[in-house]
Amino acid sequence: LGGWSRIDCGMTEVAASPMIARGSASEHASIPGYMTPSGKSRLPMTGGSGLMGNAVLGHIPVAPGWTVSRPYLTLSHLFESKSTEPEEGKQKIGSFPTSMQELMIIEDLLSVMIGIDGKYLKIKVTASGPGLTVKHDSSLDLSLSDMVDRMVSLCQYYVRVVRFTELRQHYEFGLVNHALCAALQELLKEYLILVAQLEYQFAASKLNLQKFWYYVQPAMHTLRALYELVEAVESSSKNGKSASRGGALLNVLHAYANAASGEQYASKLYSFLLQKSSVPYLEMLEKWIYQGVVQDPYSEFMVEERPNRPYYDDSYWEKRFLKREQHILSFLSDKEVVHKIMTTGKYLTVLRECGQTVCFPTTVKLTYSANSRIYVTLIDQAYTISSQRVLALLTEQKNLMTRLESVKHYFLLDLGDWFVHFMDTAYEELSKDVQHINKNKLDSMLSLSLVTSTANTDDYKDDLACQMMNCSALDEVLNVISIDGTDKGIKSKALEQTSILTGLETFALSYKVEWPLNIVFSRKTLTKYRWLFRHLFLYKTAERELNAAWVCHQGTKGFQVHHAFALDFSLRFRMLHFIQSLQHFLVNDVVENCWHSFKENMRQVKTVEDVLRIHDRFLDTCIKLFVLNDPHLLKLLTRSVATCTKFARYIKTKTSLFSLREGGSMDGSTSGDRDDSEEYKGVSSLVKQRHTRQQYFALASTLASEPKHRETVEKYQEEFDEKVTMLLESLRTYCRGGGDPHLLNLCSQLDYNKFYSDRA
Repeated sequence: LGGWSRIDCGMTEVAASPMIARGSASEHASIPGYMTPSGKSRLPMTGGSGLMGNAVLGHIPVAPGWTVSRPYLTLSHLFESKSTEPEEGKQKIGSFPTSMQELMIIEDLLSVMIGIDGKYLKIKVTASGPGLTVKHDSSLDLSLSDMVDRMVSLCQYYVRVVRFTELRQHYEFGLVNHALCAALQELLKEYLILVAQLEYQFAASKLNLQKFWYYVQPAMHTLRALYELVEAVESSSKNGKSASRGGALLNVLHAYANAASGEQYASKLYSFLLQKSSVPYLEMLEKWIYQGVVQDPYSEFMVEERPNRPYYDDSYWEKRFLKREQHILSFLSDKEVVHKIMTTGKYLTVLRECGQTVCFPTTVKLTYSANSRIYVTLIDQAYTISSQRVLALLTEQKNLMTRLESVKHYFLLDLGDWFVHFMDTAYEELSKDVQHINKNKLDSMLSLSLVTSTANTDDYKDDLACQMMNCSALDEVLNVISIDGTDKGIKSKALEQTSILTGLETFALSYKVEWPLNIVFSRKTLTKYRWLFRHLFLYKTAERELNAAWVCHQGTKGFQVHHAFALDFSLRFRMLHFIQSLQHFLVNDVVENCWHSFKENMRQVKTVEDVLRIHDRFLDTCIKLFVLNDPHLLKLLTRSVATCTKFARYIKTKTSLFSLREGGSMDGSTSGDRDDSEEYKGVSSLVKQRHTRQQYFALASTLASEPKHRETVEKYQEEFDEKVTMLLESLRTYCRGGGDPHLLNLCSQLDYNKFYSDRA
């Protein structure tokens, strides 16, 4: 396979030189005093220090000292300083006959071929090139000298490859380097057998220099190819500490195999080395996609495991296993394939940590092949099986669909009665400034509203809790540039305004999800749900305020002055129509339609990736139709709703006394509270009521005829009409510019009978 020339001399087996280590070590250590071809020490002289710097793990053992203290084991003796002066009394080779010179040169060549100085051929260190050269006696016959010059490169190539294998078979270079060294030593053993056969032929007087040259030519091609390869590996090591280890080393070999595809011999040689070297890596890959285990003691695999992450933290799914880009195999570098490899092992980890058995009906041992489709097919099969098992775990044992419906009940206000109960009890507390709110009290009110509503049948209602944010709903969306599950990016200005925000502006819900359901309900996903809930809560709060204003307005009808509040009634009604139409569109046209499509797609999912994809699509569609992805539209919509809220509170302030029960007083107390008053002592209840109504009538008449009140209402009306008109124009422009056409339905509902369009 290596291209060595075999000589038929009747030899069945020739032992390899003791200079070559048998096999390859499975672990490695540092080699103090490793000498480069230039003769300079490449590594520190401190024993046990790592060769790979920070890439070396602390648990890697150290090789015994004898591995570096014997220069003839690693051919380091060739680079040690030695006398260059000629020996006294040594006879020149040119003084012998040519036939004798040929025999002497052959004998020396057999030694030089395995890195040993001959009598007339000496190995010398050079500062450039391969680092070694072979010098011969200048008196050598010219024809023989030319032949020797052709063959001495064998020594250079052999020594370089041997020193490479001796260095790379140590612990910290990793399993892939160990396998490569084993393959190189297998080829070097064939080379040594060739040398032994040549020596046998020489001893039998059957070898001359021409035959010698004929026999070693195949070996020269092989050694030259190996020499170029080890030089390329060493060169890549200088560019990065991990460039000559693990997957990065296999990529170098793969590049050489591809480059030599036009040469059958070289391609076969590099493919042999790649096949042998890839065994440890493919075994790691096999364990990962079939067992979900990272067995990588030397940090060579494409997957890095960071254990001891808490399961309750949903970042466990994303951060426990990380990609090592430099160790991704070039023939498996397609993004989809890499994603499937990463996800398959993660799925198997989920199964194992949930107490499930991790086994495949059939497993195929991975071996190197130039056809990458073989790997892709096996990876697809492992991915499909593991994903289906995790999907079954989530849907059948962890009740994923029930969880999704539970989240929809609360965050998308699917079950509205609990929300009404909660607002009735918690409105006063939420009206306070944020720093004065008792969160424990809010949680108690939330729990009470859940158990006294239809949500009491939900098994997961206890996972819901209140959360007070540090900014308004609008600020959160505008300041969080990308949804990553954190509130980073919120400006200091918003933080400074926290003290003046009320609970109604900062209220949100949080939801606790245990492993492994937080694969689906990640922090990023729950952030999207929180965005949707906070804006629905904002619109519900505005509707509640307008309904309270309606109650106050009803009190004016008994005083026959309601005609004076016609402008107030009209504006309140239009605002209420605006808010209710907006909610109808968001809840019925957006959430319910998207949820229906989501449930239909969930019946057809086959993998967890399908679940994550359609769940994200559901949320992203809702966010887009809630206009949360467009800052301009979101600001216009939020400010229009804020105008409604401010107007409703103004009306409540001015007309709150009119909503009192019969028998009430102007200061808000009932008649029963003032029975002991001197003014009403001895006066019948009917007289009291008549007197109170007269007072209310006088107050209502004064308010209705007050110019300042009318100016304020007209100002609110002008502001509301302007903002709604701008909102409608912006929505239509957005849809014409490529936005979602479903928003035109919202325009139709808000601009009923073209009310605002005709006025514009």
